[in-house]
Amino acid sequence: MFPLIMCDNNICMYLHKRNDNYTKYKGREFKFMLQEEIISVLEKLKSGEIKQYKVTKEDFLAFRIELVKREDFKHYRGIAQRGGEVIYEYLAEPRS
Repeated sequence: MFPLIMCDNNICMYLHKRNDNYTKYKGREFKFMLQEEIISVLEKLKSGEIKQYKVTKEDFLAFRIELVKREDFKHYRGIAQRGGEVIYEYLAEPRS
């Protein structure tokens, strides 16, 4: 597993995930996507099994790390939403 990055008030910290994919930060518990879950979502988008997937701001950096590792990452389009969420879609033609 890779460490997560959590940003709060412009300070970024690495958080190491526990086995149950929850971690504590400033006394609060957060649930994060596992690397396997991210890869599964990206494959489902590519195959057309799902058309869109909404990524929360807490999962964005971990999701993006896996996304840019892929050879076909230019086929994915992220549409920013209010509140820090991003909706991802898979495009037949790569973006420029």
